[in-house]
Amino acid sequence: MTDEQPPSVPVSADDAPDLAALDERIARWQADRAAQPSESRAPLWLTHHRAEQHDRCWHAGRHLVCRRCTVLWPLAFVVMIVAGVGSWWPSSTDPVLLVLLPLPGVIEFALEHFGVLRYSSTRQLVLTVPVAIGVGRLLARYLDDQGDALFWIVVWGYAVVMFGAAVVGHRRTRTGTASGT
Repeated sequence: MTDEQPPSVPVSADDAPDLAALDERIARWQADRAAQPSESRAPLWLTHHRAEQHDRCWHAGRHLVCRRCTVLWPLAFVVMIVAGVGSWWPSSTDPVLLVLLPLPGVIEFALEHFGVLRYSSTRQLVLTVPVAIGVGRLLARYLDDQGDALFWIVVWGYAVVMFGAAVVGHRRTRTGTASGT
């Protein structure tokens, strides 16, 4: 073993200001995050919402928990187990049902992020139930066959749509064009 230093990556003078700006942004973010009261910083596994979106959470003692995830994941795991034990609908209907069940929730998510709909906890919870049923059946299919084309088509199709809506919504709120969502 030698005491040599790893080779350094040459950095041009043009790159230095960008790195300094990034370091400054990270330091500001860390300082802002540390300055927030602890109740505005929830652990990621309980809620992934920022302080301005804590109306999307319910309080469990001192912790905030995402409402949608509270319904989505327990119900999806129950459906996954039930579907794994024995199918409760003909598997020939999977291509239609597994595309249609999540669709209302995905549309609601996109319209909310586009500023067309205001957030509604009741609407969100009602639309999360069919999403959870679809997700549960998709998870059961995935456990049976990790290469299941239907699983991957539905997951990636909706992931792209929802990611796009989230990016548009984030940019919209950053530029101040949000309509109170």
